[in-house]
Amino acid sequence: MSLFSLLWIPLFYLFWCSISSIKNKNALYELLAFLGGCIIAGIVIAFGPLIDGGGFGFLRWLSGSLELFALPAVLPLLICILLFKLGLIQEVEFFANITLMWLLPGAIVHTLFLSVTGDPILLMLIPILWAAIAVGVPFFIKLMMQGSNIYLTILACSGAVIIPFTAATSYWALFSQRNIIGFLLFSASTAPMIAAVVISFISTSEETDS
Repeated sequence: MSLFSLLWIPLFYLFWCSISSIKNKNALYELLAFLGGCIIAGIVIAFGPLIDGGGFGFLRWLSGSLELFALPAVLPLLICILLFKLGLIQEVEFFANITLMWLLPGAIVHTLFLSVTGDPILLMLIPILWAAIAVGVPFFIKLMMQGSNIYLTILACSGAVIIPFTAATSYWALFSQRNIIGFLLFSASTAPMIAAVVISFISTSEETDS
């Protein structure tokens, strides 16, 4: 479980790079993302948890939302959106690359902190949900930009906003032994990532064949 927690993000990053067809990839942004992730990881090491998430109630959910998902996975996506608005990033798919690079140091710290407890929920669930946010949110953003239908645009916009919350709530539900709710929310959180992977794989295969 510790090995899975440690390797999931870097292996998924390499896998995503192999199937995504990004034309304007800038390695400098990925390097800066890695350094940003190191800063966040350093803050976690220096100060520890900002919120005491003991128990199974609201504080556990808030701790998961802010410390396990918002700072590691959502913050780099917000930076990517800003860079995209400024014209420094041209492709929404590149958001996933930057976010996954940002998550690499966090994956190491996360594994080191939790390998003592060996909690499978924390060790295995959180890296998967990180990847789901990193790939799923850009998937919805791209869908929103391409959507000519107002209802599809609203649905895609809602999906991009909701994914981090469903991910945090699935973590809270599974940790609190609310397994049915947890697995349903986990499936909802990872479905956009799976869809993005399948679409990227098909697109890359078609480009290779042509």
